[in-house]
Amino acid sequence: MKNPVGLFKPAKYLIEPSWKYPANGIKTLTDGLRGDEDYRFNWLGFEGEDMEVVLDLGEIKTIKKVSADFLQVILSWVFLPQQIEVSISDDGNNFKNVSIVKNTESLEKDGAFIQTFSAEFAPVQTRYIKVKADNIEICPDWHIGHPLEAWIFTDEIVVE
Repeated sequence: MKNPVGLFKPAKYLIEPSWKYPANGIKTLTDGLRGDEDYRFNWLGFEGEDMEVVLDLGEIKTIKKVSADFLQVILSWVFLPQQIEVSISDDGNNFKNVSIVKNTESLEKDGAFIQTFSAEFAPVQTRYIKVKADNIEICPDWHIGHPLEAWIFTDEIVVE
């Protein structure tokens, strides 16, 4: 896996994951370890909430791509996010959006699978990267879990 810029960099939650699926805490997002189709291993779970985190590269670096993996297992009420938004900042307070990547996969797709959302953009210099994944929040009308909360699961954010 390529992650020369973001590997082992500190991150902080802007929205906390569920205590039910904490994986290895915030370190899960930059530890280089990928989860598999089993949502109980190495996945951070967000129940009915968006995922929003900020990575601190420690100093100004040039980046051109940010990717994040998400899991879908509809039988377990785990759905892909509607989209991810990537923003950058030099000071950690004022962020500028650089990319939005919309989900192109069906929320009705059966089985367990991992989808990588990749935001590619012209090279920019930044220290802080905010990644926000928009949860569908409530299981869809056709789903047995409707009208209860839907989950999103993520395991790694890769910065290149």
